[in-house]
Amino acid sequence: VGNSGVAGIKFAGWICTGSASLLSESIHSIADLGNQVLLAVGLQQSLRVADEQRPYGYGFEVYVWAMISGVSTFILGAGASVYHGVSCLLAPHEIDSLPTALGVLLAAGVLEGYTLSVAWHEM
Repeated sequence: VGNSGVAGIKFAGWICTGSASLLSESIHSIADLGNQVLLAVGLQQSLRVADEQRPYGYGFEVYVWAMISGVSTFILGAGASVYHGVSCLLAPHEIDSLPTALGVLLAAGVLEGYTLSVAWHEM
């Protein structure tokens, strides 16, 4: 929930300001959201009980999904960042509203801090 809110705020900030860094940050937040979904799938899959096909259970499946999550996040994130960075260097764009961009980053920081505190208390 936290990352989807952060992604939405950053995407709205990009629409309002045209800031390349906010677009990059919104893509990063969407990648984080996808990462969390893949890890949740892996956790759910690993909790299945042992059966005839897998007599030792499915516990190691969490590691497979973590690997899929990490590799896909790295490849997609690196590809998007390189493409976006090069395109913005070739065709730079002025920020329309610096206070809006800073407000968006501040709001995203508050949401990220809240998400961190929730995760910290769950440990």
